[in-house]
Amino acid sequence: MKTFGLPAELRHAKGKALNVANTERALSAVGGLLLAGYGIRRRDGTTPLLLLLGGLLARRALSGKCEVYQHFGIDTAHLQGKAGVPGNKGLRVERSIAVNLSPATVFSYWRNLENLPLFMPHILSVERTEDGISHWKVEGPAGIPLQWDAEIINEQPGKLLAWQSLPGSLVQNAGTVRFIPDSSGDGTVVTVVLQYHPPGGRLGAAVAAIFGELPEEQLEADLERFRDWIEAEPTILPP
Repeated sequence: MKTFGLPAELRHAKGKALNVANTERALSAVGGLLLAGYGIRRRDGTTPLLLLLGGLLARRALSGKCEVYQHFGIDTAHLQGKAGVPGNKGLRVERSIAVNLSPATVFSYWRNLENLPLFMPHILSVERTEDGISHWKVEGPAGIPLQWDAEIINEQPGKLLAWQSLPGSLVQNAGTVRFIPDSSGDGTVVTVVLQYHPPGGRLGAAVAAIFGELPEEQLEADLERFRDWIEAEPTILPP
């Protein structure tokens, strides 16, 4: 899989002082340029802030160091090559929705991962490459395409589905979906917990928010589309 890279002279700048992963630095550089250009085009009261954030991302890319990471003890430069999101290094999002179908039915729809792009527009495709392994392509902040491989690590039919990204993934992420019977016994409360380390880290997440991509709002909208979609009894792809 093709990933972003940096020139060798920047990749190892000051060695042990680095606390930002190489791919994250490359995406910080791209994000900084996009943000600065966006600010220049706006030419309004937000322009100075956008230029400042763009400059911070560019500085982060060139130095490989992040003061915010240092303050919170985060070091993504040494998280590369690991599966999922080790410890509490990432951002966490949780949302729930009630669906008027049984847990077994709702689980079967969600378990077929190729269905996800039908109600999650930012996911371009999910392709099963082998048993329990899938390749994901998504549209990231400012339209930047991202992709990674993930594996299912816990599956309890009708109850739970959990996954994590594989080592070397550009976007380190993990998640769990729980399917809980509602009080009537006929419906399901679907609870999704996502943990991920966004390209550009927490500063990258702030940039994504400027472009209108708040993860909490996005997940909530995705779940609403899922409920509407599944209750309409669509024709789904076979598991």
